[in-house]
Amino acid sequence: MVKSTFTAVFLWCVWATSAYLAYETDQGIHEYPKANVLERKTRQQPPENGTVVEDDHDYYTTKGLTGQDSLQYWFDLSKLYQQGDTNVEYSSLVNRSRTVRFIQLPFEFPYYGHILQYIGVATNGFLNTGTLIHSLLHEFQYVAPLLANFEPSITNTSAIFIYNSTERYTVQWHEVLNVDHGSAGPFTFQVSLFPNGEIHFVYDKVPLPLAQLNTTNHPVRVGISDAFFEVYLELNGLLYGRIEEYHTVEIPFSSVDDNVAIIITPLKNCISAQTCLECSEVSKTTSFDCGWCPVLMRCSDGLDRHRQEWINRDCHEEADLSACISTTVSTTSASFTSGQIGGVTVGIIVLILLLLAVIAVALIFVYGYKRPSSRVGVFMIENRNVLSRIKSSSKSSTSYDVKKEALVEEDV
Repeated sequence: MVKSTFTAVFLWCVWATSAYLAYETDQGIHEYPKANVLERKTRQQPPENGTVVEDDHDYYTTKGLTGQDSLQYWFDLSKLYQQGDTNVEYSSLVNRSRTVRFIQLPFEFPYYGHILQYIGVATNGFLNTGTLIHSLLHEFQYVAPLLANFEPSITNTSAIFIYNSTERYTVQWHEVLNVDHGSAGPFTFQVSLFPNGEIHFVYDKVPLPLAQLNTTNHPVRVGISDAFFEVYLELNGLLYGRIEEYHTVEIPFSSVDDNVAIIITPLKNCISAQTCLECSEVSKTTSFDCGWCPVLMRCSDGLDRHRQEWINRDCHEEADLSACISTTVSTTSASFTSGQIGGVTVGIIVLILLLLAVIAVALIFVYGYKRPSSRVGVFMIENRNVLSRIKSSSKSSTSYDVKKEALVEEDV
């Protein structure tokens, strides 16, 4: 596999109203506002010649398996559906064209360090991981086992199955045809998401080399992508924004064939760090140049979905990892100082306690003297007699007898 490092930039007017793509919710089918593309850099096509091998990227590692090694990863939803597995859904998307259905995930899914709770299942062989509603869903923020011009609604044998459990979330495009290559035969493939952030692309039937697929009417992509949205200017009273794809993992077309599994495993990145010290550790052990923003209590390199907030709160200027180091040093210094002055502090506390004890005893004696019938007064009288006996006795001070005398109760 060959790593691609390009960045694609998209600009659109937020208020564009025309549409060509639809999305489905519980309230029905809705049209996406069509993106008014003002500028776009040409996307680099992935290489046509590649091998299914292990590859390290910044955010993920990819590993491919072929033949018998890949079969253990095929999770046949068609078979499970026929067996009556209640976790498998036969999706109504099969009757739709260029439609995305947003579904709540059964678990929190970490994607580029961000936690996703919803995912968009598209008829065209991909999942949308974004939160913005517009027509360029297939251009960025996707998990695409095979994004192409598929139309499941044109045949009765096509199906889209969805498996939903707390252990995995799997979507299978079953026997779907490519509109531009209907005679080539149906495609069957699937994608699985796991709670630890791992992603599996598994292919059962790929009747045509992907390099031969027509891209005139619809792009062809295999891989994952993420992007951020940033408002950058105000023009003629309308607010404009920019979508920038900050990272993508593209799988070579030649790697995709029958009985192939591609395992995509997440790596540590800035946004996944939850504390200042974790942020510092990620920056030291990875290729990311992380910074800790104390205002947001967030670790980032400025290139993630929270970029707008990162800029607005001046984190791009104030983020620093030296705060993580100084926190550790100051804690150690404080402990060392406490050790030095601990004896002095304890001495002061003891003196204060002794002084309070003396004052308390004095007050008790005054109270007993004024109220001889009280318990304190009785105690003082008893001890007065004891003292007088001590003076007249020849015995040791440790061997005297104490005798209680009758007292006459006085009115107070």
